[in-house]
Amino acid sequence: MEWQTPDDVMRSHLESGERLLWSGQPIQGLKLHSHDFYLIPFSLLWCGFAIFWEIMALGFLFVNGEGEPPPVAIQIIFPLFGLPFVIVGLYLVFGRFFVDARQRARTFYGVTDNRLIIVSGLFSRKVKSLNLRTLSDLSMVQKINGTGSITFGPTHPLAACFGGTAWPGAGMYGSPCFDLLPNVAEVYKIIRDAQKVSDHFTKTLHTEKIPAESRTYFFDVKESRDGTRYLCVTETRSTGSEHERHRVMVFQEHMEAFHEAYLKAAERFDLKPRAYRVDKIREEHAHAYKQWTPEEDKHLADKYNQGIEINELANMFQRQPGAIRSRLSKLGLIPLHSEKEKDR
Repeated sequence: MEWQTPDDVMRSHLESGERLLWSGQPIQGLKLHSHDFYLIPFSLLWCGFAIFWEIMALGFLFVNGEGEPPPVAIQIIFPLFGLPFVIVGLYLVFGRFFVDARQRARTFYGVTDNRLIIVSGLFSRKVKSLNLRTLSDLSMVQKINGTGSITFGPTHPLAACFGGTAWPGAGMYGSPCFDLLPNVAEVYKIIRDAQKVSDHFTKTLHTEKIPAESRTYFFDVKESRDGTRYLCVTETRSTGSEHERHRVMVFQEHMEAFHEAYLKAAERFDLKPRAYRVDKIREEHAHAYKQWTPEEDKHLADKYNQGIEINELANMFQRQPGAIRSRLSKLGLIPLHSEKEKDR
């Protein structure tokens, strides 16, 4: 795979009608990472002690007063015990740099009009795809020389310790990313532009923008081509050379539970009274936003199957008509977007 260009690798994974916008690789060759500031001293101490142990175990320093070697059992067990530590130490001091370079030589990145593609693998090829429309967090870190990385998704607390160490299993701590890009700002712009174009396939029904110092929050109600509505909550933040974008999507079938949880959390803050506060709504609907019990679900299903109308069910269960429709949909008794049930 090393002799293939990024374009060749990406085009072999394109779907019918998919268009490649950009392809590339991480910076090649031996490379120092920020965590080497503490890993190099640690690896030298580890390797030095392991070699010192091995020398002693081999008997060069482990002799008795008459110059006789130690028992045969010690000559065998002690060197074997220390050998794995020596191997790990040599890998930390030297090997990991070559393995890291080898991994980057076999890693390819691509941006299409529909998704992000990461092709990697030291001994086998692994392909990871991220849909642009459902991509939540997008973070860029750019250095003074223009190089940097773009991370997709929340960052694991241990990612800074293990990222780039080429240590087996280290990948489990890291989010998918385009790492060590020579022109990171350009690639970041291509991804953001592709997301905007991808969003054109959905219709924005309502938008709320909340500026908050270095952060900006967006609440967008969108509708996909198949009629599915969802809430998209986006946070954008810029701090020096770092640009972050986090997004959460809440689909219609989860909106009632999301709204209920939000209102309960909001009650913990000293907010100014609003007409939509739970206590105000419960003046008319006593059980509004309360958790449904299995008994209530069964009772609701029985009454609905008896032909009782939505508004009458709302009065019976002391909940809003929208909550009744949402619960019936969750129970599988009516379609999620049933217009007929709105007037029933």
